[in-house]
Amino acid sequence: MTRLTRTQKLMLAICVVRHVVSTKWLMDSAKEGYFLPVDTYAIHDGAFEENFKCDIHETVRNPNRAQLFDGRTFYVTPSVRPSVRELTQMIEACGGKVEKSRRSVVKIQEANTQCADSYIILSCANDLHLLADLTRSGKQNRIICTTEFIMRSILTQKIDIEPHILKYF
Repeated sequence: MTRLTRTQKLMLAICVVRHVVSTKWLMDSAKEGYFLPVDTYAIHDGAFEENFKCDIHETVRNPNRAQLFDGRTFYVTPSVRPSVRELTQMIEACGGKVEKSRRSVVKIQEANTQCADSYIILSCANDLHLLADLTRSGKQNRIICTTEFIMRSILTQKIDIEPHILKYF
């Protein structure tokens, strides 16, 4: 039985593929000399779907997967995992933009006032010192999220920021 693993390649594939099938489909299709119907080769991994609260086959049926992050701009701090490069690829595959330099507090507030949650910072505990001007108030800042936000959003095709806000006090 083929099992799913949440990798960068899977996250990128989800944005464009129509089916998630086992490698057996490819091997059997090669033997036959043409692409076989995919229905009997679909990967069903209940543990994966339960762990990540998603239905992978439902996700790939969503016609708007490549627009999930449309209208959103991200800044990614350097120490995050997956890497900045990998996250940038995932975000851009879903229609978002990644800026190399972080905006000022005023510019961030302006962006998020015009359109809620349109500017999001992805960070981790090791990089909080880079966001001191945003965390100084002592209140949780809705725009600073963990990288799990990106991966969970792609898997579920839903934007749900609250569970992924980075806790810093």
